[in-house]
Amino acid sequence: MKKYELISNTITEANRGLYQIKALRDIGDFVKAGDLGGYIESEKNLSHDGNCWVDRDAQVYENALVCDNAYVGDFATVRNNAKVCNNARVEGCASICDNAYVGDNVHVYNCAQLFGNSKALNNVRLYNNAVMCDDSVACDNTIVCNNALLRDNAKICGWAQITGNSKIYDNAIVSGNAQILNDARIYGNAKIYGNAVVFGNALVFDDAQVYQNANVSGTSKIYGRGKVYGRASVYEEAAVFDDAKVCENAIIGSNVQLSGNAIAVYSLLPQKKNL
Repeated sequence: MKKYELISNTITEANRGLYQIKALRDIGDFVKAGDLGGYIESEKNLSHDGNCWVDRDAQVYENALVCDNAYVGDFATVRNNAKVCNNARVEGCASICDNAYVGDNVHVYNCAQLFGNSKALNNVRLYNNAVMCDDSVACDNTIVCNNALLRDNAKICGWAQITGNSKIYDNAIVSGNAQILNDARIYGNAKIYGNAVVFGNALVFDDAQVYQNANVSGTSKIYGRGKVYGRASVYEEAAVFDDAKVCENAIIGSNVQLSGNAIAVYSLLPQKKNL
């Protein structure tokens, strides 16, 4: 049984004619028979099964599909071959396009964007001006917000958060309760996990790892096969590379460079000059 019909109210978007929808019956707890919804190009864009709905001024067109119990509202746009399924919600001025997939209980809002082959699954929240593209994946209970960018084959999972102007790309993975803040960049095959925090203008790349309760900040760089873990802290212009490790309660600051097979388990701070 059909749950909506296309009515004569039309708009043109991308040289395509879109039709406003009208509910033929009650849908879930929020749509009543006779209610007007958003705009779709054809019935292939919105399933008649489940409680899915396109509301307000939202637009779904081309080969895009909204199905199951998903909701697309406000001024959101879903187009190309994108899919919004399960109990997902897409609102605000959010844009889902190309082959992007939004499913489960994901919430995408404000001006967030997903495109390429990106996927947002489970309980992800993507908002503000955050962008996911290429083959990137966000899943579990993660948050991607502000101006954060997730691209290439990068992945964020667990309870991790990516915010600020941070960028995660290449094959990097951020997981656990990790936080990537400010203008930090994580790329290459780098892994950030546990309760680790990377912020400021810090760079973590190559096969480097930051985990447990460690934090990396300032303009510091962790690269090669460098590792920072335990309760260690690396900040300012410090660098950890090759197979070097910073662990336990070690603090590496200023212009300290730790390389080779070095292991720091205590503070390596520049000596104060006598006045």
